[in-house]
Amino acid sequence: EKIVKVIGDKLSRTPLSIEPKLIGIQFQVERINLWLQDGSSDVGILLVYGMSGVGKTTIAKHVYNSNFRSFKGSSFIENIKETADRPNGLVQIQMQLLSDILNDREVKIHSVSEGIIKIERAISFRRVLLVLDDVDQMDQLDAILRMKDHFYPGSKILITTRHERLLRAHQVTKVYKVETLNYNESLELFSWHA
Repeated sequence: EKIVKVIGDKLSRTPLSIEPKLIGIQFQVERINLWLQDGSSDVGILLVYGMSGVGKTTIAKHVYNSNFRSFKGSSFIENIKETADRPNGLVQIQMQLLSDILNDREVKIHSVSEGIIKIERAISFRRVLLVLDDVDQMDQLDAILRMKDHFYPGSKILITTRHERLLRAHQVTKVYKVETLNYNESLELFSWHA
């Protein structure tokens, strides 16, 4: 019964849809993968930042797809800025995060504070990979970072943002700046789409 459950959990988690043709980001993906696969038992928080359109989300998706199966639970939450601005947006984000970590088990949350308690319970018993995409406010970041002490050892959190002010968040353990494409990569990308 346990074997069936473990296999079922592995099969129910699917990779994210990504662009098939990557230009200029493979090296950046590899560097972040090294951080994720360092074997440390510390809870790591990596902030990936750069200007809009530079490829932060694409890099995060590739990193997630390469690593999510080696964690007991994982969640990729895209467009946090946009979702958080909607009515009850933070609660929606929390419900998605819990559903992902608990392998599609539906969870009802009625308030942000209730969501924090349920997330703390879920992350304290399993090593998880969380990717929070397009965070733009410190309160969105604080909702996760203040739980840092509750994460199971070896859990990793990757956050993408355009805003340098978030670099000052005191619990971020590593910062990675996404660089723009060089001349040859830019020409290759242009040719691919022309």
